[in-house]
Amino acid sequence: VLGALGALQFPVVEVTPMKWKRAFDLIGKEKDMARTVAQQLMPQAPLSLKKHCGRADALLLAMYGHRLRE
Repeated sequence: VLGALGALQFPVVEVTPMKWKRAFDLIGKEKDMARTVAQQLMPQAPLSLKKHCGRADALLLAMYGHRLRE
């Protein structure tokens, strides 16, 4: 994947979970808190079920990356 992104000249920045979670004040919080934060920031996102924690993490990570580019 990194090779393909490089060939297409997409910028890639690797971020540790500690770094992006700190940006959303999620360090030391329950895992489901990421879903709550994502729902508040993106109310239209489909995050209604508890099993959507991974989806919430992905959305918050993408939002963090977007903020880095601004």
